[in-house]
Amino acid sequence: MCHQTVSLVARHLEEQGIPTVIMGCAKDIVEHCGVPRFLFSDFPLGNSAGRPLDAESQAQTLELALRVLESAPAARTTVQSPQRWNGAASWKRDYLDLTKLSPDSIAERRKEFDLAGPYGTYQLALLGADVVKIESREGDETRASPADRAWAARKMAPSFLSMNGNKRSITLDLRRPEAVEIVQRLAVGADVVWENFRGGVMDRLGLGYQALSAINPRLIYCAVSGFGQTGPERTTAAFDGKLQAMSGIMSITGDPASGPTRAGFALCDTIGGVTAALAVASALYQRTHTGRGQLVDVAMLDAALAFIAGPVSEYTVAGIEQRQIGNGSVSRKPTASRFRARDGYIVLAVLTEKQFAGLMRALGRADALDDPRFKDWPSRTANEPALREIIESALATEDPRTWEARLTAADVPCGSIWKIDEIVHHPQLEHRDVLQTIDTRYGPMRLVGAGFRLEHGSPGLDREPPTLGEHTDEILKEAGYGAEDIERLRRDAVV
Repeated sequence: MCHQTVSLVARHLEEQGIPTVIMGCAKDIVEHCGVPRFLFSDFPLGNSAGRPLDAESQAQTLELALRVLESAPAARTTVQSPQRWNGAASWKRDYLDLTKLSPDSIAERRKEFDLAGPYGTYQLALLGADVVKIESREGDETRASPADRAWAARKMAPSFLSMNGNKRSITLDLRRPEAVEIVQRLAVGADVVWENFRGGVMDRLGLGYQALSAINPRLIYCAVSGFGQTGPERTTAAFDGKLQAMSGIMSITGDPASGPTRAGFALCDTIGGVTAALAVASALYQRTHTGRGQLVDVAMLDAALAFIAGPVSEYTVAGIEQRQIGNGSVSRKPTASRFRARDGYIVLAVLTEKQFAGLMRALGRADALDDPRFKDWPSRTANEPALREIIESALATEDPRTWEARLTAADVPCGSIWKIDEIVHHPQLEHRDVLQTIDTRYGPMRLVGAGFRLEHGSPGLDREPPTLGEHTDEILKEAGYGAEDIERLRRDAVV
């Protein structure tokens, strides 16, 4: 039976209230089909290493699947099995150690790897909010991002450091009733609770909006997920790549030769975080008038569509189907694009007649202004290859930075292309203090702060990112727990 058929059967059983788990090696296929619970492994039932009917192998495999069903009760759970088979005589060695797939390890693996929550709460922390970051005992997955092994080994990877300054960290096992009680105590005095699970997860933990707002009616409860708390996809797992693909962003990025192209950073996570921070600020302001808290429901797909309102409206209003335009501009002007210069590229944003005339004169091609092929914008668009040849032939005489200075002096909008390791040293950023240096246990550290300044009380980075669970005891004491209570919670592995 094919994976698609199995997936459809499993979804039907779930709709009838019958929990199901699928085990297989075609993770991409079954995730695309939207299966309920899936144990991803590179060994199929019965083992393909010459033992398709091996009873012991089948029994071990079924037990693994049952553990997933038992320990990952939430729908739409995908678990990566640590088990591996090989062709050697010891191929069963991992099968026999079921502790490698214990309920604890499964529960931790079903968390979504998402940056929208940490990035959004970082914006509030920069503005002075006391942000308490609740982590599992293993920690936020970005702590171990593999970009730099040394920092990952410390559980302080750069990706984690980039959006967790000014925060405090407490570790909790939210599957434990005692941990749920801790969160409830914290919620009593909180202004905002912010969660980043798929729809329904917090409700099942007893920490949803209805439960916590009953404790604190003034609470602003921000739920950030891929698809929001309502709709047919509310329980579907989401990640940045899926949302870039699904939102239409990839379909309009890049050029036809390369196919749909993903942005070079977690674009939809970032958009979701910024949108949620704005929504929370709005809800807090509303509360100053109403005295009431409320649910803030942020769907990252919604947020992504809101950020590409122009292309979307061109279709919904005028029926214009969008296409990839490479490095061209949404203005569709042929002189608003990327052009090759000597030893690099430069981006032009020439959109008006005045700017076009300035460009041609600065390039030493004032003669092109009298060329009938370039008399107006429709003509320039029709003759774009010839116009590009004129521009790039002139630009080939100097490097991009030289042309940037020359064209800027002529009031021609343009920009050379900077790498990350170059722009962080730009004097403009030094002047604005967007990159802030903070003293840490590892020495001075330069991190990105907020993207704006206020005349009174600008956001700032004052506290280094926390180590895992660094403030657990401190936060528990604030919630009313005594030394003996805290010791018991540690002994029982609640914190």
